[in-house]
Amino acid sequence: MSEKLNVFVSSVQKELEDERVIVQNLLSTDAFLAAHCTPVLYEFEPASPDLALAGCLKSLDGCQVYLLIVAAQYGTVAGGVSITHAEYRRAKEKGLPVLAFIKGDRKVTREAGTEALLRELDADGPKYKRFGNVIELQREVRAALVKLLKDPFGLVPSSDENEIAAQTIEATSPFESQPLTRLRWANLDHEVARRLIAAAEGRAADRLSKDDSSRGRPCAAWSGTMRRRGRTTPPPPGLCCWRKILRRFFRSVGFWRTRIAARSRTEFRATMRTSGGRCRRRSTGPLLSSTATPGIRCASWG
Repeated sequence: MSEKLNVFVSSVQKELEDERVIVQNLLSTDAFLAAHCTPVLYEFEPASPDLALAGCLKSLDGCQVYLLIVAAQYGTVAGGVSITHAEYRRAKEKGLPVLAFIKGDRKVTREAGTEALLRELDADGPKYKRFGNVIELQREVRAALVKLLKDPFGLVPSSDENEIAAQTIEATSPFESQPLTRLRWANLDHEVARRLIAAAEGRAADRLSKDDSSRGRPCAAWSGTMRRRGRTTPPPPGLCCWRKILRRFFRSVGFWRTRIAARSRTEFRATMRTSGGRCRRRSTGPLLSSTATPGIRCASWG
């Protein structure tokens, strides 16, 4: 096979955002898959004057494999069916190999449109696999693509590639899928903090000094907690400054969600929420506490 296979990742974007990025990362970092496959996600395509449905179908037309991920939501309806449903039907019309992955078992409550899509999938007959988390999803996606590349093209990963892939999934999947309960200030990317401040205050990021993103007085949440505990030692600079940065950003911009780049082996997304700009959980010292929300979470706001 002289050219790579374009693998179109189809799903409800908002609901399965984490899963889509996981699949993209898998196809981009796995040595064997990266040599023979290219992930295609519509949200990463260049801007286009096409309507959403037309743009998605145009991207799909340039692909050789259709990878479907289904959860509970049906997604945006266009022309009587959701965009994901329309993509599935286009893939059938083109005779593309369909690799389908369903999140959760049959007991999961799904929207009526999603149930209709699953019934159609059952009637069409392609074998699909179920998964419960991103660890299982990565394993199933890799196994399906390895099989697909072997049967018509005779491409088989080496034992070293299989071993490295298994080790990588085992090493990164817990980090990607489990709540991040403890996170040190030093492990966060301070450059992102500087960009957050710049966006919040309408200033140029390149004109902010390092001190602008690392200095600040102890926040009220820390001070009150420490007084109640009879402690007067000031908190580590990073803790209060990070809270201050987030409060400044969210108050000014009004966003409830953002992403933070991390200094780690893999990139991860951290969801932070605020409620009136106040920290809703007491400080835990030099570490930031997290909620038990599925996925990567840091900083317990909201």
